[in-house]
Amino acid sequence: MELQVTVIIPTYNGPDWLSRTLRCLCHQDVDPKAFEVIVCDDGSSDNTKEVACSFDSRLDLRYCYQPDRGFRAGTARNMGIRLARQEICAFVDTGVIVGEDFIRSVVDFHRRHRRAACIGIVHGSKMRDGTHPLVRYFRQISISEHPEQCLKSPMLRAYPDARQPIFDLWGHDLNRGSAPWSLYWTSLVTVETAVASEVGYFDEGFVGWGHEDIEFGYRLWKHGVRFYTDDRIRGLHLPHEQAAPPEATSKKNLAYFYSKHRELPFEMLQLDLPYGLDLVLPHLYMGVEMLPRDYETLDPGAFMPADGKTLLVGCLSPESAKRLQADAICAIGRETADCIREACPDATVEDRLGAVHPCGDKHYDVAVVTDIWRILPAELLSAMLNELDRVARRVFLFRSESLELGELPIPPAPRMPDGCGMETVWHRGDLTVYGLTIRREERPAGVPDVAGGQATG
Repeated sequence: MELQVTVIIPTYNGPDWLSRTLRCLCHQDVDPKAFEVIVCDDGSSDNTKEVACSFDSRLDLRYCYQPDRGFRAGTARNMGIRLARQEICAFVDTGVIVGEDFIRSVVDFHRRHRRAACIGIVHGSKMRDGTHPLVRYFRQISISEHPEQCLKSPMLRAYPDARQPIFDLWGHDLNRGSAPWSLYWTSLVTVETAVASEVGYFDEGFVGWGHEDIEFGYRLWKHGVRFYTDDRIRGLHLPHEQAAPPEATSKKNLAYFYSKHRELPFEMLQLDLPYGLDLVLPHLYMGVEMLPRDYETLDPGAFMPADGKTLLVGCLSPESAKRLQADAICAIGRETADCIREACPDATVEDRLGAVHPCGDKHYDVAVVTDIWRILPAELLSAMLNELDRVARRVFLFRSESLELGELPIPPAPRMPDGCGMETVWHRGDLTVYGLTIRREERPAGVPDVAGGQATG
């Protein structure tokens, strides 16, 4: 039996843009019975319903509505998933223009890849300038009866998907990267309907713009779904007015995301880093393999208070955790975290770096950082040290003199961040323990750099 597709289009007060997407679907080069369309209205107050329903003689189309209680795109998509009658769900944002071979290409993809998700290529996915010459050019075509002709223009090459460098790096098989789920932007993606149900649909706790799609993608990934691109499954996004500016709720939703998944990838998403997950995650995983693990010569009692709450950052072995009697432990790698958790059942153990902490100021009496700080790029090191200074009364940094770092994807910070100082509190053999000091005015001279030697002032 041939696979069939349910196209799910969430929409809100955008009837003109909705009509462009629906006109594209009217001109598909397959039997109209091969797919259905569900328009999921997130509380529109204009003529969106009338525009949607005006296509029901040309498409197998259903319209559903939910009250306007804020931007709830994930909840809107869930209405479509629950109503879907076909085996494949294709999520297409309002205003995205697809080619006449869209449905045929989706069916062919899922015939070749079972329990897989396709991440469509969306030209102009991050374009915000509505006055750009290319935007004006494509907009003129998009208002015609055949907006799908935009996809045949050679000008598309000059209007790329913002994710194209990552697509070029990994090719069609995005599973070669560390975080393929982070590319699952629902402007144009697909997944099997049954699998969407198995992972529990989109999380309806996301209200406002952003991150409900990649959180859904993450749960698909943990469920064993594979992620691919397909050159034939592509669309065009043209800038248009948004009901809710992305900046207004993106941070709130990202914090909610992190509260659900207290894990390393989502911690990195919290930070404004100049590199993506496909670079920083391999960097950290490679870097920790170069670091010491047990610190057998360490005497915590020589420099740590007898009582108090301790946070251990960069823990790589149960022995270190036991030696420091930490209450909270940040460990890189799920297997490492599981091993430490089993050995230290009374401690809170999480698979993350320790650069973002949702707790209040001075929540910990002591934060102890292993040599992990020495592999961190400058921006990440600065973020982590400033955050630890916020949440702990004292911060101690380990430094193993014999440590030699190999080549890493991102160069580690060549010195301590401006304003950060270190004072020796304990030393034995190869290991020195420093106390962190934060000076907001200027960085003191003579602070040891990360790689070795002395930093300049």
